[in-house]
Amino acid sequence: MVHDILTQLPVTHLAIEGFDRSVSIGGTDISVICGVNKYEKVQDLYKRKQGLLPEKESNAPMEWGGRHEPAIRKKLRDMYPSIAVLEPEKDYPGVMTSKETPWAHCSPDGFLFDRNTEELSILEIKTASMWSKKMWGSSGSQVYPTAYRYQIQWYLYITGLKKARLAALIGLSDFREYEITRNDKLIADMVGHAKDFIESLAGNNIPSNGVAANIAKTMLAKYPTIEHPENYSVASSRDNKVAERLLWIKDKVKELNGEKKALQEALKKSIGDNEGVQGDTWKARWSRFSKRKTDWDRIEAEGGVDAHLKEEYTTTKPSERFDIKKTT
Repeated sequence: MVHDILTQLPVTHLAIEGFDRSVSIGGTDISVICGVNKYEKVQDLYKRKQGLLPEKESNAPMEWGGRHEPAIRKKLRDMYPSIAVLEPEKDYPGVMTSKETPWAHCSPDGFLFDRNTEELSILEIKTASMWSKKMWGSSGSQVYPTAYRYQIQWYLYITGLKKARLAALIGLSDFREYEITRNDKLIADMVGHAKDFIESLAGNNIPSNGVAANIAKTMLAKYPTIEHPENYSVASSRDNKVAERLLWIKDKVKELNGEKKALQEALKKSIGDNEGVQGDTWKARWSRFSKRKTDWDRIEAEGGVDAHLKEEYTTTKPSERFDIKKTT
């Protein structure tokens, strides 16, 4: 039955191998076009589609993200025995293009078929480092990276389905799930911006990054999202006065730090290869040394350290940070 449902989707099924992405808009592409992708600019996407830039090469996080997908699917099967977890290339071709707009494609990480309700939904799998943990809310919330929100809505548009589940493994040990419902208004806006991008490709008219920024501003105002849960109190008149003074001090310190750095550089030139320089009433020393820093996340991503062992030998010291900045 589930395979019959898949064949009834308003899509054309294609194999991943040999699919030409240069003439089609995918889930990651739409987040760039709408200005909500932090890792690529719309001009670079345009150049990539035109063959002026090479395709992105796979890196260690991408590789290990793919290697962990089977484990996440097994986790879902263990958690929900009544749900069939379908895999690309095994249960269905990996790429689907929209019959309504053939230039739009998606590559879902899977589908979930509820045997009790006979409901089909999209499965999207993500892995993330512990450093990005603050971008993810608790399971069941609507707090997850904005780019994924647009990607999944794009997949819902192409497949015609109403729901999706985002399964995220954070730091290789923190598993979270998010239920996403189709948003037709958001989808309509995304399709409109995607059409404009397709036209720019056909007309060899490179879009500006400023256009994408304006699109993002408009889209985020219409469809607010939360990546970093915030809890602010309302400032009193006293708070405003204190903040103004702090901001003045911060600007002054920045100005003085710039002057301080320039003066230090002048003395460093005088010191040269010596240990220091001395005047009538002062002396200055300049020591040069190297600091070693281990990128544990990259080592872990490449399978070089056990996450539990790393946690066992990691100590946490209490600290705090205060920051204030101008908003206008």
